[in-house]
Amino acid sequence: MTNSTQNSPSFHLFIQANSPGEISAWVKPIAITAKQYNPNIFITLYLVPCQYATKKEADVAKTISEIDEIIPVNKSLLYLFSLKKLIKKSKNGAILYLGGDPFYSSRMSSKTGFPAFAYTEHQNFPTKAFTHVFFKHKDGDLMAANSQIQHFERNLIFQKYSLNPKKDYCLIFPGSRPEHFKAFFKLCLDTVTEIHKSKPYHFIFCISPYISDDLLNESQPDNNTPNITYLRGNSLELLHISTLMISLPGTNTAEAMYMHCPMYTLCPLNQPKLLILDGLLGLIVKLPLIGSLILFIALSILKKKTKFASLPNKLKNEKIVPEFIGIIKPKEQAHIVIKLLENKEKLLSIKERLKQMPISPTHQAIVKKILKSNLHQKND
Repeated sequence: MTNSTQNSPSFHLFIQANSPGEISAWVKPIAITAKQYNPNIFITLYLVPCQYATKKEADVAKTISEIDEIIPVNKSLLYLFSLKKLIKKSKNGAILYLGGDPFYSSRMSSKTGFPAFAYTEHQNFPTKAFTHVFFKHKDGDLMAANSQIQHFERNLIFQKYSLNPKKDYCLIFPGSRPEHFKAFFKLCLDTVTEIHKSKPYHFIFCISPYISDDLLNESQPDNNTPNITYLRGNSLELLHISTLMISLPGTNTAEAMYMHCPMYTLCPLNQPKLLILDGLLGLIVKLPLIGSLILFIALSILKKKTKFASLPNKLKNEKIVPEFIGIIKPKEQAHIVIKLLENKEKLLSIKERLKQMPISPTHQAIVKKILKSNLHQKND
């Protein structure tokens, strides 16, 4: 590719996102696929406000080489709500909503003159401002994309992380948000400690890139615990070599499902205030005094209404993988995990059920639709 071509992108794609799961599971495969389809595309990721954010989204996004430009939250708001003009790299382009408030994408479309597209998990989504909206329930799960665009070889993965290929590993994801990590990491560590009192199973704690080294060092025990490995690695690679995965509900349960890795999903209610509730309810429960009471009532109602927490169970509306919603007690959980790890037939059955889950090439459909739009900007 010549320098002149590199300096004149044929298409400018603005992607809106705002939280850890979206950066890793949605933005990354879209960016990779877009560059594969059009190597001369310029990709800008602009971050918007979010209660789920960790403030490390920009740092993690920098590891995605296909993204050419990252606009942090404060600058995004400046561009969106001031007279400051965005620099467009091409007369052809589009806006892609991948999380946050849809209003920001609508505003970005108005500012750039580019058409807006969206992908959403919500069935009720404002479609008026968008040229096309991709819905998870109709068009497929974008989280499946990462498992499709990567190739995995067991031996190479064991070598990469200096792991023993003769051992069975149980993989634990302690969470990507600092407050959740601090609470869940300790519960997991206490559970593993209980397990090791009777069984020498090997555990990998996969540390999220959104968790700082200081927080990890602060959370780890002072002495080295036998049969526990702490890694910052590719989550899909580690899922590929693991016998069982344990995590909170969320992105990891989706990744495990598409990697066909048996999982045990935990939804701890030990510290209710750490739960993030959307909308007005999320604001009300933060009120002093009365907020705690409302939170207690809300959780009681939600627990009764929530049939399943893990994604594969939700999709099939049946218990495909084991899960637990409630107060986590390490001794009780240790017993459950040991029973799971010892039941090879059960683990194999779960793996086979996960292989039957449908996968759609959603990432390809989204990118093709956007690139075909090929619309010129409306406003200079």
